[in-house]
Amino acid sequence: MVDKSENPPPHVKTPNFTAMNSGPAKVVFLTYFYPPCSLTAANRVSGWVKHLNREEVEPVVITRNWEQPIGRERDVALPSGTTVEIKMENGAEVHTVPFKPLWRDRLITGPQYFFVAPLRRLLSMMERWLGRWIPSLNPSHQVGEYALDYLRQHPEVRLLVVSGNPFQLYYYGWRAQRELGVSWVADYRDDWSTNLLVPIQGWFARWMRNLDRRTEQRWVGSAAAICSVSEEYVERISTLTGRPGFTVMNGFNAILKAETPPHNKEFTLLYSGSLYWAQPLESFLQAWQEAVAAFPEVPWKLVFLGLSYSPSQVERVKQALPREMWSRVEFSPRIPVEQALERTRQADVLLMLTYRQQGIPSSKLFDYLAAGRPVLAYPNDKDIIERIVLQTRIGSIADNEITLKNQL
Repeated sequence: MVDKSENPPPHVKTPNFTAMNSGPAKVVFLTYFYPPCSLTAANRVSGWVKHLNREEVEPVVITRNWEQPIGRERDVALPSGTTVEIKMENGAEVHTVPFKPLWRDRLITGPQYFFVAPLRRLLSMMERWLGRWIPSLNPSHQVGEYALDYLRQHPEVRLLVVSGNPFQLYYYGWRAQRELGVSWVADYRDDWSTNLLVPIQGWFARWMRNLDRRTEQRWVGSAAAICSVSEEYVERISTLTGRPGFTVMNGFNAILKAETPPHNKEFTLLYSGSLYWAQPLESFLQAWQEAVAAFPEVPWKLVFLGLSYSPSQVERVKQALPREMWSRVEFSPRIPVEQALERTRQADVLLMLTYRQQGIPSSKLFDYLAAGRPVLAYPNDKDIIERIVLQTRIGSIADNEITLKNQL
């Protein structure tokens, strides 16, 4: 795993598991996402578990069942598993809890009558509003309650690490500390009420953000520490919650198959994973069209790996391009991680769209590092992505559309 800790800020404190116990410390990792789930969120805790020093840590993972393959967004809401399964994986004891969808999730996967969409939105609002006081309204409720039962039966557990989101899982860290005296760490893959990427529009959104902020301060205020993927995130979250923090960046598996040179018939640019509204997709596509027009003899190809998972983002790409350009664009479904890595290794250039905000490293950048192909980042975040690209010499950065067109 890649851990950026050369120059930690003053509030950074690294856990010392050896000092906590004379033998391996039993540590419980509570996470909603974990393999075989193919979503990116499953990689963080699974990477930690794989690379932990077994002489220091005896890991136990508690997660939900993911035996149902994830091909579309709605597949996350399908029922999965019937009984709790306990097995050893990568030297860790993994407990998978069955997932039984609540009413909102059943509406997602059921027949889509005209009244379903507004009813689903209403239930989502109720879940987000009332779920902090009525935990059974949250999809993560079953996993969290199982974790508390496990901790009651195993007083030898020295630490609980709760990885969010869903951030409702932090409720169970709060209860573990309050009811059982278990120390816990709140791991943030993304930030919660300090998130700057989600636009706050309307009175309800502002009210909910303030409510989330108070809930986050209460729950995470009981944690021994917080950790997140960048110093910017750690600083914001620590300031809000009053808890010390440390940075554990995302990483990648350095043991990969030998790289083979690309053998594409087209000049292939590849973007891997999800697109977000905060990313400047339309600006990139404008520069790409101009580059295609300037060099029509080049067989250009733009691949969005796994984007078929999100129909709204596929439509966004199409809306930003004239119809005659659609034949140059490929939208692929979600595929197993080994196949996805092979596709990235076979691309000519890997595209990294930043978020117009600092402190967001993006997990896909680490997949790109593993692939060993040239990376083109746009625009310049003048922060963590710029630093990684320049330090690793894996590619280049375009500050604006003109520079981007010239680099293409």
